[in-house]
Amino acid sequence: QDEYIKDVMITEPNELFELKTRFRRAYQIRTCLSIDTKLTS
Repeated sequence: QDEYIKDVMITEPNELFELKTRFRRAYQIRTCLSIDTKLTS
């Protein structure tokens, strides 16, 4: 697992899962997904 990513753009829901499994921290997350997509902690 990588320590952190500075900036990431999420365009597909499956990329959110990848973000959660690959990185411990993300400093800036940009997305064009619907607000209905839930971000879990």
